[in-house]
Amino acid sequence: MSQRSTFRWYNRSLPSLLGGAVIFSYMQAVFILLSSRRVGSLFVGIAVLGFFLGAIGISNERRWGYSAALAVGLVWLEPQIEALVRYSALDIPQTAISAGLVAMLLWPESRDYQGAHFAP
Repeated sequence: MSQRSTFRWYNRSLPSLLGGAVIFSYMQAVFILLSSRRVGSLFVGIAVLGFFLGAIGISNERRWGYSAALAVGLVWLEPQIEALVRYSALDIPQTAISAGLVAMLLWPESRDYQGAHFAP
Protein backbone atom coordinates (compact mmCIF):
# COMPACT_ATOMS: atom_id res chain seq x y z
CA MET A 1 0.00 0.00 0.00
CA SER A 2 1.33 3.40 -0.99
CA GLN A 3 2.12 5.84 1.77
CA ARG A 4 0.89 8.87 -0.24
CA SER A 5 -2.23 7.45 -1.86
CA THR A 6 -4.69 10.02 -0.51
CA PHE A 7 -5.29 13.37 -2.18
CA ARG A 8 -5.82 16.34 0.13
CA TRP A 9 -7.09 19.86 -0.45
CA TYR A 10 -5.87 20.81 3.02
CA ASN A 11 -3.59 18.91 5.40
CA ARG A 12 -4.24 19.47 9.10
CA SER A 13 -1.01 17.76 10.10
CA LEU A 14 1.14 20.51 8.56
CA PRO A 15 2.76 23.10 10.83
CA SER A 16 0.56 26.15 11.31
CA LEU A 17 2.61 28.39 9.04
CA LEU A 18 2.47 25.95 6.13
CA GLY A 19 -1.26 25.46 6.74
CA GLY A 20 -1.68 29.23 6.60
CA ALA A 21 0.36 29.34 3.41
CA VAL A 22 -2.03 26.83 1.83
CA ILE A 23 -5.03 28.98 2.75
CA PHE A 24 -3.31 32.17 1.54
CA SER A 25 -2.39 30.46 -1.76
CA TYR A 26 -6.00 29.51 -2.38
CA MET A 27 -7.09 33.05 -1.39
CA GLN A 28 -4.59 34.61 -3.79
CA ALA A 29 -5.84 32.47 -6.68
CA VAL A 30 -9.44 33.52 -5.99
CA PHE A 31 -8.59 37.21 -5.45
CA ILE A 32 -6.60 37.35 -8.66
CA LEU A 33 -9.49 35.86 -10.61
CA LEU A 34 -12.00 38.24 -9.04
CA SER A 35 -9.93 41.41 -9.30
CA SER A 36 -8.13 40.96 -12.59
CA ARG A 37 -9.29 43.13 -15.44
CA ARG A 38 -7.47 40.98 -17.97
CA VAL A 39 -8.50 37.44 -17.09
CA GLY A 40 -7.20 36.16 -20.43
CA SER A 41 -3.71 37.48 -19.74
CA LEU A 42 -0.98 34.83 -19.70
CA PHE A 43 0.63 36.27 -16.54
CA VAL A 44 -2.68 36.18 -14.67
CA GLY A 45 -3.36 32.61 -15.80
CA ILE A 46 0.07 31.41 -14.74
CA ALA A 47 -0.27 33.15 -11.37
CA VAL A 48 -3.68 31.60 -10.66
CA LEU A 49 -2.49 28.16 -11.74
CA GLY A 50 0.75 28.52 -9.73
CA PHE A 51 -1.01 29.53 -6.51
CA PHE A 52 -3.62 26.80 -6.91
CA LEU A 53 -1.11 24.04 -7.71
CA GLY A 54 1.23 25.31 -4.99
CA ALA A 55 -1.52 24.98 -2.40
CA ILE A 56 -2.40 21.47 -3.57
CA GLY A 57 1.28 20.46 -3.63
CA ILE A 58 1.93 21.74 -0.12
CA SER A 59 -1.22 20.01 1.18
CA ASN A 60 0.01 16.74 -0.29
CA GLU A 61 3.55 17.33 1.06
CA ARG A 62 5.30 17.71 -2.27
CA ARG A 63 8.41 19.86 -2.76
CA TRP A 64 7.21 21.05 -6.16
CA GLY A 65 4.17 22.56 -4.44
CA TYR A 66 6.32 24.49 -1.99
CA SER A 67 8.58 25.67 -4.82
CA ALA A 68 5.64 26.67 -7.03
CA ALA A 69 3.90 28.64 -4.28
CA LEU A 70 7.13 30.41 -3.32
CA ALA A 71 8.14 31.25 -6.89
CA VAL A 72 4.71 32.54 -7.89
CA GLY A 73 4.39 34.40 -4.59
CA LEU A 74 7.68 36.23 -5.14
CA VAL A 75 6.92 37.00 -8.80
CA TRP A 76 3.41 38.23 -7.93
CA LEU A 77 4.60 40.32 -4.96
CA GLU A 78 7.16 42.38 -6.90
CA PRO A 79 4.71 44.33 -9.15
CA GLN A 80 2.35 44.80 -6.20
CA ILE A 81 5.06 46.45 -4.11
CA GLU A 82 6.10 48.57 -7.08
CA ALA A 83 2.50 49.73 -7.61
CA LEU A 84 2.10 50.38 -3.89
CA VAL A 85 5.21 52.58 -3.87
CA ARG A 86 4.29 54.41 -7.08
CA TYR A 87 0.59 54.95 -6.59
CA SER A 88 0.36 54.66 -2.78
CA ALA A 89 -2.26 52.35 -1.31
CA LEU A 90 -3.47 50.84 -4.57
CA ASP A 91 -4.32 47.41 -3.21
CA ILE A 92 -3.06 47.05 0.34
CA PRO A 93 -5.04 43.90 1.35
CA GLN A 94 -3.84 41.79 -1.57
CA THR A 95 -0.28 43.05 -1.13
CA ALA A 96 -0.44 42.13 2.57
CA ILE A 97 -1.67 38.61 1.74
CA SER A 98 1.11 38.19 -0.84
CA ALA A 99 3.76 39.37 1.61
CA GLY A 100 2.31 37.14 4.34
CA LEU A 101 2.35 34.13 2.05
CA VAL A 102 5.99 34.65 1.11
CA ALA A 103 6.94 35.26 4.76
CA MET A 104 5.17 32.06 5.87
CA LEU A 105 6.94 30.02 3.21
CA LEU A 106 10.37 31.49 3.97
CA TRP A 107 10.03 31.13 7.74
CA PRO A 108 12.72 28.73 9.04
CA GLU A 109 10.17 26.28 10.50
CA SER A 110 8.46 25.96 7.10
CA ARG A 111 11.73 25.53 5.22
CA ASP A 112 12.95 22.90 7.69
CA TYR A 113 9.67 20.96 7.59
CA GLN A 114 9.45 20.87 3.81
CA GLY A 115 13.10 19.86 3.55
CA ALA A 116 12.65 16.95 5.96
CA HIS A 117 9.13 15.71 5.26
CA PHE A 118 8.15 16.58 1.68
CA ALA A 119 8.56 14.11 -1.16
CA PRO A 120 10.14 15.32 -4.40
